[in-house]
Amino acid sequence: MSKQTRPTAKKPQPIPRQTTNSSTGSQYQPRTLDGAKSSAGKRPPARKAKGPNLTLIIGVVVAVVVSVIALLVIAPWTSTTSITSTDPGLSPILVAPDPSAKIEQFSDEGRNHIAAGSKTNYQTNPPTSGDHYEKWSNNGIFKDPLPDGTIVHNMEHGGIIIYYDCPQGCPATVSALSGYALKYAPDVFTGIILEPRAGLPNGARIALTAWRSRLLLKSLDSDKINDFIKQRFNKGPEADPNTPPFN
Repeated sequence: MSKQTRPTAKKPQPIPRQTTNSSTGSQYQPRTLDGAKSSAGKRPPARKAKGPNLTLIIGVVVAVVVSVIALLVIAPWTSTTSITSTDPGLSPILVAPDPSAKIEQFSDEGRNHIAAGSKTNYQTNPPTSGDHYEKWSNNGIFKDPLPDGTIVHNMEHGGIIIYYDCPQGCPATVSALSGYALKYAPDVFTGIILEPRAGLPNGARIALTAWRSRLLLKSLDSDKINDFIKQRFNKGPEADPNTPPFN
């Protein structure tokens, strides 16, 4: 008796999935059995980000190094022998010895009192003696020039006048000279005045005057300034014996 064999069952065929929504008619992407999108709808792989541009980095580093070297070698650094200011347009005055500067002595031009505001005429610039106004000035720092007729009276009392020639201003120079003008009280009989004066002679930037004496400086020479004041302070014809000497 022959052995019956079972008919081989047919392998069920997968039903193709729809790619169109029957209700809306919109297309959608068929998927494989593992749930991933089919190759027909795959996006191209993202490009890998490029690494840093070594050529650009090296170029930037070289530029920075060259700039630093240029600043250290050729930059116009301020010399330690000059007074300068960060304000534009100012004219600095050098802080240095002025070997050609010497104290000048002049003849006495008189010392009569004249009315305030009267016209004055002196043989030296700045004046060192001569007729002057009846009232003198307080000592100290002045931003604007005092009348010549006033400061000559101060010199008659033994006072010293310090001038600086800076048409565009020189605050650092004024600051360096201010200590002299502040050494004595404003209202004492004999003292020191600091004020601007344009057009100092012989290219001078600083000038000091006392009765019949003058010192013209092209630089801020502190040794010459101190020497002039020590020699000439309180030596006018009406000097004050009670004023202490400059030291």
